[in-house]
Amino acid sequence: MSKSKLPIYMKPKDWAKAYEGETPHWAESQEPSPLAPQLLEILGKESGNTILEVGVGNGRDSIFFAQKGNKVIGIDIAPGAVEMAKKSVHLAGVLDKIMFQIGDAEQLRFEDSFFDGIYSVSVLHATDLKLSLKEIARVLRVQGKAIIYLYEKTEENGQEYWFMKREDVENLLHKNKFSIEDKWSFMHPGRQGEKTTVLVFKLTKN
Repeated sequence: MSKSKLPIYMKPKDWAKAYEGETPHWAESQEPSPLAPQLLEILGKESGNTILEVGVGNGRDSIFFAQKGNKVIGIDIAPGAVEMAKKSVHLAGVLDKIMFQIGDAEQLRFEDSFFDGIYSVSVLHATDLKLSLKEIARVLRVQGKAIIYLYEKTEENGQEYWFMKREDVENLLHKNKFSIEDKWSFMHPGRQGEKTTVLVFKLTKN
C-alpha cells in the first residue's frame, strides 16, 4: 500500500487544512513535550545553541528552547501552524530568539552545518525520509545532535499499515552519517481507535 493510502497519513494540504477552524488536538497544550529537555541534555549545554525544529505545531517546544537561551528557527509546512506559533511567541515574550517560517523538510533553506541541534516530533513519517533525513544531515553540524519522533506503522480494524520499518529508518540514518545514541519505541492509541507504533531516536551527526 502506498503511503498516501494510510489511514492517518497527512499530505501538505491536509496539514494546512487541519489548522483551519478549530485548533487541532496536537496543538492544544502549551506545555513543552517531554522530549524537548532531552535535546538540551544531549547537546551538553542548556543555552547558546542554534536549534531547528521541523514541524512547530503551536510553537511550544521552540518556545521552551528559546526560554532557555537558545536561538531557534522553526518551520512548518502548514501556514496556519506558523501563524499559531507566532502568536504563541508574542505571549511568551521571546520574539528576539525565535524565527518561524513556512518550510519543507525535504528542501531546507539553510546553509550546510548551520545548526547545533535539530528536533522533530510527529512529522517526518509524512515526508519522503530519503530526502528529509538527507536535508537534516546536511544542515546539522558535525557532532551536532538530533531527536526525531516518527511513526513506524498504524493498526486499524485488524490491519497493519506501514510508514517505514524501523530497520529501514535506521539504515537511512546510518547512510546519512548519523550515530544512534539511543532509541526506543512504544504504542500510541489514537482518537479514532487506531494504534500507532512510534519510533524515537537520539542522534549524533558524524
